[in-house]
Amino acid sequence: SDFMKSGAKVLGYVAWSLTDNLEWSDGYCPKFGFLKIDRKNNLNRIPRPGYFLFKKILRFRSITIGDRKRAWDRVKFSIGTLRPFCRAEDGETALDDPRFIKIKDLDWRFGSRM
Repeated sequence: SDFMKSGAKVLGYVAWSLTDNLEWSDGYCPKFGFLKIDRKNNLNRIPRPGYFLFKKILRFRSITIGDRKRAWDRVKFSIGTLRPFCRAEDGETALDDPRFIKIKDLDWRFGSRM
């Protein structure tokens, strides 16, 4: 990748979770795995977009500028949409049923300039 060609030493990548999982403080509310778990249909696994990107990275051992742009565009597209959040407004109390908050317009990419 251009990142590695610029001198960065990328030794590996660790995915937070392959599937949606139980978070001790938030139950099954957070959704961030490569595979969605369909709890209403026999726990079927449904690949998310990140699954296909990671599969491509593993196969070709690289990531293209186009891949990065498409991934970032998916993030930008979600700005302003609602996502489940499993904590009360006090930030302490876990909720059985999530409340929904808007995804903020923040640029969290490494090295980005606001």
